[in-house]
Amino acid sequence: MNVIDRTVFDAFGQIAGSSPRFDAFIRIWVSEEIGFKSDLAMAAVWWTWFRPGNNARSQRSAVLSAIVGTAVAVFLGRILSHAFPFRMRPFADPSLHLTLPSGSSRFGLRLWSSFPSDHALVWAAIATGMGAVSTGVGILLWTVGAILVCAPRVYVGLHFPTDILAGFAIGALVGWGITRPRICEVLSQPFLLWESRRPSWFYAAAFLLTLHVADMFSVVRMLGYTLLHG
Repeated sequence: MNVIDRTVFDAFGQIAGSSPRFDAFIRIWVSEEIGFKSDLAMAAVWWTWFRPGNNARSQRSAVLSAIVGTAVAVFLGRILSHAFPFRMRPFADPSLHLTLPSGSSRFGLRLWSSFPSDHALVWAAIATGMGAVSTGVGILLWTVGAILVCAPRVYVGLHFPTDILAGFAIGALVGWGITRPRICEVLSQPFLLWESRRPSWFYAAAFLLTLHVADMFSVVRMLGYTLLHG
């Protein structure tokens, strides 16, 4: 284990186990339950979409690109997890001698490589992408992603800190790249045309897409894993 991972785990180990209620809150309501955090992110997305202003078209172009960026980040994360050597989840490796909160073990994730963090990828992509539209929204999403989404996953042993850092770096690069003006224009043009001509179909599809983003594409990721591994 590298010095970054060991330092963070040692710091969290001073807290883990000292309060069963706190551990249960972090494990169940912060680490495992993604609803209220993702709901906040999607509320920010839709607020930005309908925010009045003179540059509504360019604003919506960037929002569309940011959403597409989250899908790209998930797909890229799955590719990288198979391209790099398998990395066992911290909670599943007894040789690390970590102090973790009680009840943090999740057997199913033993089969999933720890590197890179899908959660960090998605949150960095959406936060960076939305930051291109609104600095305030970007800062809000980065704060939520770092404190309420990713740090708890290290605390309960689902990821190494370096898994999170790598996910943040890759996701931020995707979010930044996909919201460049020229790329934005190419990506968003068909969707904006669809929205103007068939708004009922567009918003129905957009609603379903943002539901998947809020759920971290868990159904899609699980389906892909099942198809590949059975």
